Amino acid sequence: MATDPRPRRREDFRIAVLCALQLECNAATLAFDEFFDEEGDKFGRARGDPNTYTTGRIGKYNVVMALLPSMGTTTSAAAMASFRSSYTELRLAILVGICGGVPGPGTGRDILLGDVIVSKTVVQYDFGRQLPHQFKPKDTLDDNLGRPNKDIRSLLSKLETERASHFLQRRTTEILTQIQQTAAQAGRKRTRYPYPGAAQDRLFSPGYLHRHHDDADCGCDDSWVCDTAPDASCIELECDVAHLVPRERLEMKKQHEREGDSAIAQEPDIFIGRVGSGNTVMKSGAHRDSIAQKHDLIAVEMEAAGAWDEVPCVVVKGVCDYADSHKNKKWQTFAAATAASTMKALLEQTEFTTQRNNEILLWISKEPYEQHHTQTKSEVLEGTGQWLLEDEVFQKWKNENVSSILWLHGIPGSGKSKLTSIVVEDARQTPQKALVYFYCSRNPAEPGRADPASIAASLARQLARPQPG
Repeated sequence: MATDPRPRRREDFRIAVLCALQLECNAATLAFDEFFDEEGDKFGRARGDPNTYTTGRIGKYNVVMALLPSMGTTTSAAAMASFRSSYTELRLAILVGICGGVPGPGTGRDILLGDVIVSKTVVQYDFGRQLPHQFKPKDTLDDNLGRPNKDIRSLLSKLETERASHFLQRRTTEILTQIQQTAAQAGRKRTRYPYPGAAQDRLFSPGYLHRHHDDADCGCDDSWVCDTAPDASCIELECDVAHLVPRERLEMKKQHEREGDSAIAQEPDIFIGRVGSGNTVMKSGAHRDSIAQKHDLIAVEMEAAGAWDEVPCVVVKGVCDYADSHKNKKWQTFAAATAASTMKALLEQTEFTTQRNNEILLWISKEPYEQHHTQTKSEVLEGTGQWLLEDEVFQKWKNENVSSILWLHGIPGSGKSKLTSIVVEDARQTPQKALVYFYCSRNPAEPGRADPASIAASLARQLARPQPG
């Protein structure tokens, strides 16, 4: 496919990149081939959008990137909603950065530090129902995060074939080398991305805690860790190497280093699977393994669940630790670079509808229906409207196979638009069904929102877009 023409407006961007940490953003910028904002932001943003954007080109695609103000699923959801209000034609969001890997020694999934995780689906493992006897996560297509849309499912299926997987692996390695060289040539002010070395990849048994192991007065024991231990290194705490887990793949990397093949040693493997997302930093090997086993996870992180609900999303993250109590920051920059490399390699294999299709959609209607939805949704308090979603009449209307109309009526200002936004969000959890909507208004500054022809054109544009599912 030909390269996207240089963008003239925000609607010409189809790829969004989201980073939660500055170090992730720094690495991701090195994957760009060209920047459009070196002389200032030419594209602006929608009213009420607090995000700051970087725009440019990666390979054949125009890409817009944002750095989250903080970590967590709530922050990423808010940022992605604002993203959609400004960049209404986004087809794919890539969450790029670092994560905690779930090791699998002795299996076909022996994940090492520096490897890259690509999400096949996302599980919000800390979201669910607290029952009297247990916490039950919501984990179905209907009440968790659903499955990726048809475009993403097709892309991931392709990447799992031997030929595409080999290409992705090879291109990731080549791009990683380019990123390392570019950073090294940029001078002292640029972060470097060297491979820390296989000897720095240490996996302890899940039950072996990162704590003081001598007779210190802090009170550390096998069931309790003092407040100062997490900030100390394994060397300072004298963590016993006898508790390290032996791994065949790691030994092969060490052998390559001994033979002087450091370029081969640093090559990351790429794993595609289920990613766990939560609002807390995971620093427990035992809890990591318990959650991973329950949900069949290959990694854990903190932003994907929020972004996933807002736009078709793929998580591409480098493994910087094992989400246990021994985690440290030695691998963060290298892992960020491997993730950025895979993101660029992945985009080389991504195909979307042509620019001509986008022009036709905008010819049908230019009404910013997504922006209207985002603005309305932002005014809804958490938990509002749950009564409607659980109402028997609503459930019957939602699930019946025959065409029918559910009429929600009330006086002006009674909250009909707010309830509509809640229904739209609920409908997005069922990607097998097409979804179109429009928010009418008698605001003189927006005459199209009260014009029947404009309303019909917007609905037609939405129906003409490729539908998920």
